[in-house]
Amino acid sequence: MVMQILWKFWSNRKYFIHKTEVSCYLDSKSYYQPVYAFQSTVDGIDMSILIPGI
Repeated sequence: MVMQILWKFWSNRKYFIHKTEVSCYLDSKSYYQPVYAFQSTVDGIDMSILIPGI
């Protein structure tokens, strides 16, 4: 059910991924955690998508 809702949300959008990199992100306990960073454009708005690399 949740996947169907997400699919309907994202299927009507135009999104492009311009750059992908592995980076480090400072967490709430001041430790650096690895993340996959995607520089993208969604419906004309530039944004970064961070996904934990663990």
